[in-house]
Amino acid sequence: MKAGSADRRFCGPRYLAVCITLSLSSSLVKSGEREERHNFKLGRSIMRIILRVLAIYIGLNVPFTVRFVWRAWHMDGYRTLIATGAFGWITIFGWIITVIVGSFAGVQLWRLREIGRVTSLIVFGFAALYYAVGPLLLRDPITPALWLRIGFNVLLVAALSLPSARRICSKQPTPNDLPQS
Repeated sequence: MKAGSADRRFCGPRYLAVCITLSLSSSLVKSGEREERHNFKLGRSIMRIILRVLAIYIGLNVPFTVRFVWRAWHMDGYRTLIATGAFGWITIFGWIITVIVGSFAGVQLWRLREIGRVTSLIVFGFAALYYAVGPLLLRDPITPALWLRIGFNVLLVAALSLPSARRICSKQPTPNDLPQS
């Protein structure tokens, strides 16, 4: 073997093309990983915002429900409501759930705790069932407004049931949460 023949093997245009290709592909993989990490963090941020908005929504439902119950009490609406039978009792039970469980759920969901997510699921799930079953007990047709309420509450239940919501509220670290070197 001549001296310098090995040098020609590693200096030719093919070698340079292979080096450039490998360099570009490794940088693309690294940028893809960075982009994936960025998208993951962006998704977590969006889910945190969604959970906080839901916490505010539950928190605002509590005073409105208290005001509604107060008005019903002063107008003697309880007698009429209880006279409807099962629907009246389910309504009163729903008010209790909204006021007691809803206030707790709003605070705990704002803190991104798992118990807040679960209690919010209870509140929204009960609301969806209430709007779906209520007209059946009264033998009334379900109006488009009721379909909208049912769909909205089912959407909220679905959002709280997502794995990303569960992951954020349970504070379980994922591989992407670990510090990158």
